[in-house]
Amino acid sequence: MLTSDDLLNVPVGAEVVLLCPDGNRRDWLGAGINNVGSVCPGTPRRYRPSFGISDQWGAADPTKPYVISPRAGQVLTTTPELSWNAVAEAQQYEVTIRQRQGGEWVDLWTTTSRYASLCYPSNQSELEPGKEYTLQVSVAGDPEHTEVLLEQPIFSLVVGEEKQDLEDAIAAVKSLDIDPAAKTLILVEDVYPQYKLFAQGINDLKALIDSGYETAQVHRLLGDYAVRTGLELPAEESYLQAIQLAAAADTPEEEALASWGLGTVYSRVRKIESARTYLQKAEEIATEIGHTDLIASIQSELDRVESKE
Repeated sequence: MLTSDDLLNVPVGAEVVLLCPDGNRRDWLGAGINNVGSVCPGTPRRYRPSFGISDQWGAADPTKPYVISPRAGQVLTTTPELSWNAVAEAQQYEVTIRQRQGGEWVDLWTTTSRYASLCYPSNQSELEPGKEYTLQVSVAGDPEHTEVLLEQPIFSLVVGEEKQDLEDAIAAVKSLDIDPAAKTLILVEDVYPQYKLFAQGINDLKALIDSGYETAQVHRLLGDYAVRTGLELPAEESYLQAIQLAAAADTPEEEALASWGLGTVYSRVRKIESARTYLQKAEEIATEIGHTDLIASIQSELDRVESKE
Protein backbone atom coordinates (compact mmCIF):
# COMPACT_ATOMS: atom_id res chain seq x y z
CA MET A 1 0.00 0.00 0.00
CA LEU A 2 1.28 3.44 -0.99
CA THR A 3 0.37 6.68 0.74
CA SER A 4 0.22 10.20 -0.69
CA ASP A 5 3.60 11.29 0.67
CA ASP A 6 5.46 8.21 -0.58
CA LEU A 7 7.96 9.02 -3.33
CA LEU A 8 8.34 7.11 -6.60
CA ASN A 9 11.57 7.34 -8.58
CA VAL A 10 10.65 6.35 -12.15
CA PRO A 11 13.56 5.62 -14.49
CA VAL A 12 13.49 6.98 -18.04
CA GLY A 13 11.39 4.74 -20.27
CA ALA A 14 9.67 2.94 -17.38
CA GLU A 15 5.92 2.90 -16.76
CA VAL A 16 4.17 2.82 -13.39
CA VAL A 17 0.54 1.74 -13.09
CA LEU A 18 -1.32 2.89 -9.97
CA LEU A 19 -4.81 1.92 -8.78
CA CYS A 20 -6.06 5.05 -7.06
CA PRO A 21 -8.60 5.35 -4.20
CA ASP A 22 -11.25 6.68 -6.63
CA GLY A 23 -11.07 3.33 -8.45
CA ASN A 24 -9.36 4.74 -11.53
CA ARG A 25 -6.16 3.41 -13.04
CA ARG A 26 -3.29 5.86 -13.60
CA ASP A 27 -0.55 5.06 -16.12
CA TRP A 28 2.43 7.22 -15.24
CA LEU A 29 5.09 7.49 -17.92
CA GLY A 30 7.00 10.52 -16.66
CA ALA A 31 10.54 9.97 -15.46
CA GLY A 32 11.90 11.42 -12.22
CA ILE A 33 10.79 11.60 -8.60
CA ASN A 34 7.24 12.47 -7.64
CA ASN A 35 4.91 11.77 -4.75
CA VAL A 36 1.97 9.43 -5.08
CA GLY A 37 -0.52 12.11 -4.07
CA SER A 38 0.27 14.19 -7.15
CA VAL A 39 -0.50 11.23 -9.41
CA CYS A 40 -3.49 9.91 -7.44
CA PRO A 41 -5.26 12.89 -5.81
CA GLY A 42 -7.13 11.88 -2.67
CA THR A 43 -4.68 9.17 -1.62
CA PRO A 44 -4.58 9.14 2.21
CA ARG A 45 -1.32 10.28 3.76
CA ARG A 46 0.39 8.43 6.55
CA TYR A 47 0.46 9.85 10.07
CA ARG A 48 4.21 10.07 10.17
CA PRO A 49 6.69 10.74 11.52
CA SER A 50 4.79 11.40 14.73
CA PHE A 51 2.71 9.27 17.06
CA GLY A 52 1.01 9.94 20.37
CA ILE A 53 2.95 9.04 23.49
CA SER A 54 1.28 8.00 26.73
CA ASP A 55 1.94 10.04 29.86
CA GLN A 56 1.57 6.94 32.01
CA TRP A 57 3.48 3.72 31.45
CA GLY A 58 2.77 0.20 32.66
CA ALA A 59 2.75 -3.36 31.30
CA ALA A 60 6.34 -3.88 32.46
CA ASP A 61 5.86 -7.10 34.43
CA PRO A 62 5.05 -10.28 32.46
CA THR A 63 3.77 -11.97 35.64
CA LYS A 64 0.87 -9.51 35.83
CA PRO A 65 -2.30 -9.66 33.69
CA TYR A 66 -1.93 -6.05 32.54
CA VAL A 67 -4.76 -4.70 30.42
CA ILE A 68 -4.11 -4.48 26.68
CA SER A 69 -7.43 -3.26 25.32
CA PRO A 70 -9.37 -1.20 25.85
CA ARG A 71 -6.74 0.51 27.94
CA ALA A 72 -7.19 4.15 26.99
CA GLY A 73 -8.82 6.30 24.33
CA GLN A 74 -12.25 5.62 22.86
CA VAL A 75 -14.28 2.64 21.67
CA LEU A 76 -16.97 2.57 18.98
CA THR A 77 -19.13 -0.24 20.35
CA THR A 78 -20.97 -0.52 23.67
CA THR A 79 -19.69 -4.10 23.96
CA PRO A 80 -15.96 -4.01 23.13
CA GLU A 81 -13.73 -7.07 23.15
CA LEU A 82 -11.54 -7.16 26.27
CA SER A 83 -7.97 -8.46 26.35
CA TRP A 84 -5.01 -8.61 28.72
CA ASN A 85 -1.62 -10.22 29.17
CA ALA A 86 -1.65 -14.00 29.55
CA VAL A 87 0.14 -14.99 32.76
CA ALA A 88 2.01 -18.30 32.85
CA GLU A 89 0.20 -20.98 34.87
CA ALA A 90 -2.82 -18.75 35.56
CA GLN A 91 -5.93 -20.93 35.61
CA GLN A 92 -8.52 -18.18 35.70
CA TYR A 93 -8.80 -14.39 35.66
CA GLU A 94 -11.15 -12.05 37.47
CA VAL A 95 -12.33 -9.30 35.12
CA THR A 96 -14.02 -6.10 36.27
CA ILE A 97 -15.40 -3.12 34.39
CA ARG A 98 -15.54 0.00 36.57
CA GLN A 99 -17.52 3.17 35.86
CA ARG A 100 -16.83 6.65 37.14
CA GLN A 101 -19.84 7.93 39.06
CA GLY A 102 -19.26 11.43 40.33
CA GLY A 103 -15.88 11.45 42.03
CA GLU A 104 -15.80 7.71 42.69
CA TRP A 105 -15.14 4.53 40.71
CA VAL A 106 -17.85 1.90 41.06
CA ASP A 107 -17.73 -1.73 39.90
CA LEU A 108 -20.18 -2.09 37.00
CA TRP A 109 -19.77 -5.84 36.77
CA THR A 110 -17.30 -8.63 37.50
CA THR A 111 -16.89 -12.00 35.83
CA THR A 112 -14.24 -14.68 35.35
CA SER A 113 -12.45 -16.00 32.28
CA ARG A 114 -10.07 -18.90 31.65
CA TYR A 115 -8.53 -17.05 28.73
CA ALA A 116 -6.65 -13.75 28.21
CA SER A 117 -9.49 -12.24 26.22
CA LEU A 118 -13.21 -11.96 26.65
CA CYS A 119 -16.14 -11.10 24.42
CA TYR A 120 -18.22 -8.53 26.27
CA PRO A 121 -20.73 -10.60 28.29
CA SER A 122 -24.26 -10.33 26.86
CA ASN A 123 -25.78 -10.54 30.34
CA GLN A 124 -23.85 -7.54 31.68
CA SER A 125 -24.55 -3.80 31.51
CA GLU A 126 -23.29 -2.25 28.26
CA LEU A 127 -21.18 0.89 28.14
CA GLU A 128 -23.10 4.19 28.19
CA PRO A 129 -22.41 7.38 26.22
CA GLY A 130 -20.84 10.15 28.28
CA LYS A 131 -19.45 7.80 30.92
CA GLU A 132 -15.84 6.92 31.71
CA TYR A 133 -14.64 3.37 32.28
CA THR A 134 -11.60 1.38 33.29
CA LEU A 135 -10.87 -2.33 32.93
CA GLN A 136 -9.16 -4.24 35.75
CA VAL A 137 -7.91 -7.82 35.61
CA SER A 138 -6.33 -10.02 38.28
CA VAL A 139 -5.39 -13.67 38.56
CA ALA A 140 -8.33 -15.31 40.31
CA GLY A 141 -7.50 -16.18 43.89
CA ASP A 142 -4.28 -14.17 43.78
CA PRO A 143 -5.14 -10.45 43.96
CA GLU A 144 -1.45 -9.54 44.29
CA HIS A 145 -1.05 -10.53 40.63
CA THR A 146 -2.69 -7.31 39.44
CA GLU A 147 -1.13 -4.37 37.67
CA VAL A 148 -1.07 -1.43 40.09
CA LEU A 149 -0.87 2.06 38.57
CA LEU A 150 -1.06 5.50 40.14
CA GLU A 151 -3.95 6.27 37.80
CA GLN A 152 -6.00 3.70 35.93
CA PRO A 153 -6.18 4.23 32.14
CA ILE A 154 -9.62 5.50 31.18
CA PHE A 155 -11.67 4.79 28.08
CA SER A 156 -15.08 5.94 26.86
CA LEU A 157 -17.50 5.67 23.94
CA VAL A 158 -17.26 7.77 20.79
CA VAL A 159 -20.48 9.80 20.72
CA GLY A 160 -22.46 12.41 18.80
CA GLU A 161 -21.13 14.06 15.66
CA GLU A 162 -17.70 12.58 16.28
CA LYS A 163 -19.20 9.08 16.10
CA GLN A 164 -20.97 9.89 12.84
CA ASP A 165 -17.80 11.36 11.34
CA LEU A 166 -15.87 8.24 12.37
CA GLU A 167 -18.48 5.88 10.91
CA ASP A 168 -18.47 7.87 7.65
CA ALA A 169 -14.67 7.71 7.47
CA ILE A 170 -14.65 3.95 8.09
CA ALA A 171 -17.35 3.41 5.46
CA ALA A 172 -15.39 5.48 2.91
CA VAL A 173 -12.27 3.35 3.40
CA LYS A 174 -14.21 0.07 3.27
CA SER A 175 -15.78 1.14 -0.03
CA LEU A 176 -12.37 1.38 -1.74
CA ASP A 177 -11.65 -1.20 -4.42
CA ILE A 178 -8.40 -2.38 -2.86
CA ASP A 179 -7.06 -5.35 -0.93
CA PRO A 180 -8.75 -5.86 2.49
CA ALA A 181 -5.39 -5.70 4.26
CA ALA A 182 -4.70 -2.33 2.62
CA LYS A 183 -8.06 -1.05 3.90
CA THR A 184 -7.13 -2.12 7.42
CA LEU A 185 -3.78 -0.34 7.21
CA ILE A 186 -5.44 2.88 6.00
CA LEU A 187 -7.89 2.73 8.92
CA VAL A 188 -5.11 2.02 11.42
CA GLU A 189 -2.79 4.75 10.11
CA ASP A 190 -5.15 7.50 8.93
CA VAL A 191 -8.52 7.10 10.67
CA TYR A 192 -8.33 5.51 14.11
CA PRO A 193 -5.64 7.84 15.54
CA GLN A 194 -7.83 10.89 14.86
CA TYR A 195 -10.51 9.45 17.16
CA LYS A 196 -8.22 7.77 19.73
CA LEU A 197 -9.61 4.41 18.66
CA PHE A 198 -6.59 2.63 20.13
CA ALA A 199 -8.28 -0.64 21.12
CA GLN A 200 -9.70 -1.08 17.62
CA GLY A 201 -6.31 -0.42 16.07
CA ILE A 202 -4.64 -3.03 18.28
CA ASN A 203 -7.35 -5.61 17.55
CA ASP A 204 -7.23 -5.02 13.78
CA LEU A 205 -3.45 -5.27 13.63
CA LYS A 206 -3.43 -8.47 15.68
CA ALA A 207 -6.05 -9.91 13.33
CA LEU A 208 -3.77 -9.16 10.37
CA ILE A 209 -0.88 -10.95 12.08
CA ASP A 210 -3.08 -13.93 12.98
CA SER A 211 -4.11 -14.18 9.31
CA GLY A 212 -0.46 -14.48 8.29
CA TYR A 213 -0.02 -10.88 7.11
CA GLU A 214 3.21 -10.16 8.95
CA THR A 215 5.24 -7.20 7.75
CA ALA A 216 7.53 -4.67 9.38
CA GLN A 217 4.84 -2.04 8.92
CA VAL A 218 2.19 -4.07 10.77
CA HIS A 219 4.44 -4.79 13.74
CA ARG A 220 5.72 -1.20 13.80
CA LEU A 221 2.15 0.12 13.86
CA LEU A 222 1.30 -2.27 16.69
CA GLY A 223 4.26 -0.80 18.56
CA ASP A 224 2.97 2.71 17.86
CA TYR A 225 -0.41 1.82 19.37
CA ALA A 226 1.30 0.31 22.42
CA VAL A 227 3.20 3.59 22.84
CA ARG A 228 -0.07 5.53 22.67
CA THR A 229 -1.47 3.44 25.52
CA GLY A 230 1.67 3.09 27.66
CA LEU A 231 2.28 -0.65 27.12
CA GLU A 232 6.02 -1.12 27.67
CA LEU A 233 6.58 -4.82 26.98
CA PRO A 234 4.15 -5.09 24.02
CA ALA A 235 5.72 -1.98 22.44
CA GLU A 236 9.22 -3.38 22.89
CA GLU A 237 8.25 -6.77 21.44
CA SER A 238 6.47 -5.24 18.42
CA TYR A 239 9.27 -2.81 17.55
CA LEU A 240 11.98 -5.48 17.83
CA GLN A 241 10.00 -7.71 15.47
CA ALA A 242 9.48 -4.78 13.08
CA ILE A 243 13.20 -3.99 13.07
CA GLN A 244 14.05 -7.61 12.27
CA LEU A 245 11.48 -7.82 9.44
CA ALA A 246 12.49 -4.44 8.01
CA ALA A 247 16.16 -5.42 7.90
CA ALA A 248 15.32 -8.73 6.20
CA ALA A 249 13.07 -7.02 3.63
CA ASP A 250 15.50 -4.12 3.08
CA THR A 251 12.93 -1.44 3.96
CA PRO A 252 15.10 1.19 5.69
CA GLU A 253 12.29 3.64 6.37
CA GLU A 254 10.38 1.06 8.39
CA GLU A 255 13.57 0.11 10.22
CA ALA A 256 14.18 3.76 11.06
CA LEU A 257 10.59 4.29 12.25
CA ALA A 258 10.65 1.15 14.42
CA SER A 259 14.07 2.03 15.87
CA TRP A 260 12.80 5.54 16.67
CA GLY A 261 9.72 4.05 18.34
CA LEU A 262 11.76 1.61 20.41
CA GLY A 263 14.20 4.34 21.41
CA THR A 264 11.25 6.45 22.50
CA VAL A 265 9.89 3.62 24.66
CA TYR A 266 13.23 3.20 26.39
CA SER A 267 13.50 6.97 26.82
CA ARG A 268 10.11 7.23 28.51
CA VAL A 269 10.76 4.32 30.89
CA ARG A 270 14.25 5.69 31.66
CA LYS A 271 16.38 2.98 30.09
CA ILE A 272 18.77 5.65 28.89
CA GLU A 273 21.56 3.63 27.26
CA SER A 274 19.11 1.51 25.28
CA ALA A 275 17.22 4.64 24.28
CA ARG A 276 20.39 6.29 22.99
CA THR A 277 21.41 3.17 21.05
CA TYR A 278 18.16 2.84 19.12
CA LEU A 279 17.60 6.55 18.58
CA GLN A 280 21.11 6.93 17.15
CA LYS A 281 20.47 3.92 14.92
CA ALA A 282 17.22 5.49 13.72
CA GLU A 283 18.96 8.81 13.06
CA GLU A 284 21.71 7.09 11.06
CA ILE A 285 19.20 5.27 8.83
CA ALA A 286 16.99 8.34 8.42
CA THR A 287 20.05 10.36 7.36
CA GLU A 288 21.03 7.73 4.79
CA ILE A 289 17.59 7.86 3.15
CA GLY A 290 17.27 11.64 3.47
CA HIS A 291 14.14 11.65 5.65
CA THR A 292 14.55 15.15 7.10
CA ASP A 293 11.27 15.30 9.05
CA LEU A 294 12.04 12.00 10.77
CA ILE A 295 15.57 13.16 11.59
CA ALA A 296 14.14 16.21 13.37
CA SER A 297 11.74 14.06 15.42
CA ILE A 298 14.48 11.61 16.38
CA GLN A 299 16.79 14.46 17.40
CA SER A 300 14.05 15.89 19.60
CA GLU A 301 13.81 12.58 21.49
CA LEU A 302 17.61 12.34 21.69
CA ASP A 303 17.68 15.80 23.27
CA ARG A 304 15.15 14.55 25.81
CA VAL A 305 17.38 11.57 26.58
CA GLU A 306 20.44 13.76 27.07
CA SER A 307 18.50 16.02 29.43
CA LYS A 308 17.86 13.02 31.71
CA GLU A 309 21.56 12.30 32.20
